Amino acid sequence: MLNAMQSAMDQGVSLEQPTDDGSLGVQIAVRLADTGYLVAFLTGLAFAPVGYFLFGSAEFALLSIGFSVAYLLLPLASKSIPQWTTRLAFIFLITLHYALVLLCVGPYAGVEAFTICLAALPLLLFAKTERRLLWVAYGTIAVGVALAEFLSMWRPPLLALEPSDRTSAYIANIATVAAVMTYLLFSYSRSSIANYIKLQKERAKSEEMLRELVPPDVAQHLLNGESIPAQSHGECTVLFADLVHFTDLAENLSPVHLVELLNGIFSDIDGLCERNGIEKIKTIGDCYMCATGLFPQQNHILGIARVGIGIVDVVNRWSEKTGYPLSVRIGICTGQVISGVIGRKRPLFDIWGQTVNVAQLMESKSGGNCILVSESTRWRLRDYFTFETVPDVQTKSGHAVHAYRLVLDRSRDPYD
Repeated sequence: MLNAMQSAMDQGVSLEQPTDDGSLGVQIAVRLADTGYLVAFLTGLAFAPVGYFLFGSAEFALLSIGFSVAYLLLPLASKSIPQWTTRLAFIFLITLHYALVLLCVGPYAGVEAFTICLAALPLLLFAKTERRLLWVAYGTIAVGVALAEFLSMWRPPLLALEPSDRTSAYIANIATVAAVMTYLLFSYSRSSIANYIKLQKERAKSEEMLRELVPPDVAQHLLNGESIPAQSHGECTVLFADLVHFTDLAENLSPVHLVELLNGIFSDIDGLCERNGIEKIKTIGDCYMCATGLFPQQNHILGIARVGIGIVDVVNRWSEKTGYPLSVRIGICTGQVISGVIGRKRPLFDIWGQTVNVAQLMESKSGGNCILVSESTRWRLRDYFTFETVPDVQTKSGHAVHAYRLVLDRSRDPYD
């Protein structure tokens, strides 16, 4: 049993046990409680032969063994009752143990030195968030120590010790207190450092996940606790890509195959955006939205055209690979947009404006494996790609918008 307890303590098993609120401080306190149980067990066990051979009292030896067994049972009890109950029971037991030992040997034998351990124990066993439990623990210790001191002064000790035995007990008690305090402080330091490293790793994972969900500049503001005001961008290019007849295809696919197919296609598009410095905004069903020009280091309109061409290639490859009749509609528009972060839980970075509406309109009016761009986009890409004029598209308000089809001729692509 003792080896099992030590192994559990070394491996930090107690960190995996449920705690009262799951906070880092409570996790450390629970782990230190396991250490305290072990130290109290060993201390009580060590004083059993002292009481029998030095004091000549079998009753004192049995008292020490009885409390040692009680300390040994506490880790087992913690598996079936709340952790805070076990820790308070430990405080009560160790205070009672101190009081009975003091009444047995009386003052001037060094037993009072253990009040140092009693004073430090609640700070190690209870977190800052457990203030009520901390005060209950200190109240228990104060009442127990006060009663024991009062009774020991007004009545003779139960064991009559020789002066030499009293000196030996005094030395043994002081040495034991020093060893116990050293070990407890070492355990506290080790637990704090281990949990701090664990917390830093979890924080790094959370920060990395946030940076994957929103652009890095926005993520840094959120990590700093700053609000993200809406911003206007005068030169931004937005791309919408939507899989053609994917809803009809989804009716004939199992949910697992559908998600795998969509995840494969969008993962390849993610790679295209990353290689070309394009910011992914979001996916809506089978629609993919990305943009460039939102941040100072991004103004890759040529890159977003290359992404559009690459999306057509990606969808064609998946169509050949799966045998499904896949194609994609793509719309691109350049102009002013507004960006911002919406929501407190699962914050979403998004963009709005007429440019976004026109890009989505271009996508909706495009055909399979066709890229439609607005006049503003064609003008900026006219020296690099060939465009064909198509009939104007109508907005919901009835306005006509010039549209152009990008010819998928990569011979003029300056990135190749």
